[in-house]
Amino acid sequence: MSHLNIKLENIAYNYNLLKEKVSPNALCASVIKANAYGIGAKQAMKILQQAGCKDFFVALLDEALDLHEISKDNLFMLHGIDNNKEAKVVHHHNIIPVLNDHHQISIYNDYAKILGKKLPAILHFDTGMGRLGLDLDDVQKIINNNFIDYKYIMSHLACADEPQHPHNQQQLQMLKKLRRFFPNSKVSFANSSGVFLGKDYHFDLVRPGCALYGINPTPGQPNPMKQVVTANARIVQRRILQKDQHIGYGSTHLAKKGNQILVAGYGYADGYPRSLSNFGKCYAQGQYLDIIGRVSMDLLIIDASAVPEQTFQSIKHVEIFGDNIKIDDLASQAKVIAYEILTGMGKRTLRNYL
Repeated sequence: MSHLNIKLENIAYNYNLLKEKVSPNALCASVIKANAYGIGAKQAMKILQQAGCKDFFVALLDEALDLHEISKDNLFMLHGIDNNKEAKVVHHHNIIPVLNDHHQISIYNDYAKILGKKLPAILHFDTGMGRLGLDLDDVQKIINNNFIDYKYIMSHLACADEPQHPHNQQQLQMLKKLRRFFPNSKVSFANSSGVFLGKDYHFDLVRPGCALYGINPTPGQPNPMKQVVTANARIVQRRILQKDQHIGYGSTHLAKKGNQILVAGYGYADGYPRSLSNFGKCYAQGQYLDIIGRVSMDLLIIDASAVPEQTFQSIKHVEIFGDNIKIDDLASQAKVIAYEILTGMGKRTLRNYL
């Protein structure tokens, strides 16, 4: 079976590296949404807790409910609540919602009012992302919701991976203006790349995600994070061609007589980009080997003619990405981002936690 080797100790290393970058008075949270970017949320959460993390962010209620039993401290839910039933559920399970609009605020405030006590939440403002969050003009309407304890106000950087982008400073100045209206609330702003923008962006709580799992938060510069995942594809068949032969769907590649062909059990159903048909590479026995033909749902076809025949016959797995093929490089070749590669890894690929 094809498998992922996941080095949990490298997640802890990455967390500690990020924590060292953060201002002394700021906390470092961990974003573990989307099953910890495909890594495995429960496994990631446990190793991050051991590393000292006490604040975790997920996106969905189902994600939060799946983790609340092993959550010892703060578990925040980015998409907020949609109705009174969800307000009751998050309160019962000590999940703290991020409130993104007036509808969510009204539901949560009314529920807290019935209970007769303040309930904790994070208030999300849109300072330039154009996605989730309230507008700055909404401030006065929000202050009167007296049954919500806004632990943090937060916003999200749109261009943090481009340090010189003027939008970063624009968003920062807007958030500083907002902060004046909530003197009793702390502030959360920086994502993974935002941590590297400097201490002005750290405020009270940073929220790294991708960097924890080995994705480069500083594009264009060497990756400061350790690789967490290695994807290895099992070889299903080995062939030495007896004649010239077209390869794969659409017959887009013509292989020559004598070519050594490996067929690996990995495809776009496992998250390998189809755009790397006739273009991608894998790694085995000290060699970078070409993907030939179109990427199939379950299979890759590989030209291993560069390795000696005796070695060829002994190859059992090839590296899809890992120590020799960096996930950021694979994503760049496929014209996607590394997030897509990680979160797209199929469930049928066995995960080995090291």
